[in-house]
Amino acid sequence: MSLLKRRALTISLFVSKWEKVIKAMITRNIVQKKLGLASIQTTNRGRPVRKTVMNDVPVELAHSFFQWYAGRKSEVKIEYNEEHVLD
Repeated sequence: MSLLKRRALTISLFVSKWEKVIKAMITRNIVQKKLGLASIQTTNRGRPVRKTVMNDVPVELAHSFFQWYAGRKSEVKIEYNEEHVLD
């Protein structure tokens, strides 16, 4: 799994093994909903634990990422919270 984060003048690439991703959360604020965007936050097992956030990604990418993550349900715990449901 890899996450690409773009900023004004920099691009950073974070690559992680899929089994190290222990938590994923998709959030959308009011502006993101109007623009068809979302934020993806992942937590990776390691020392120290690493949290990575990608803001303002297309909602389709967030959906496909979450489907991939949910497909690992035998390996991870999935919690649904109304605040984080994509609509």
